[in-house]
Amino acid sequence: MRAQDKCTPAFIASMIDVISTSCRGSNRLNLEPLITHRYKLDKIERAYALFANQRDGVLKVAITP
Repeated sequence: MRAQDKCTPAFIASMIDVISTSCRGSNRLNLEPLITHRYKLDKIERAYALFANQRDGVLKVAITP
């Protein structure tokens, strides 16, 4: 399934609800849970391939030095 196929009005409404719930009581949003994979800089090609092919449930890849 392509990303644009997932962005239904119901999906967007549920994401807004999740975000507003997680912001309750503060003005900050913890985005850490969106990072699904971490790679060292020397493995950046592997990280790009993973994200480009949307494998292994990837949402966000963090690259560290």
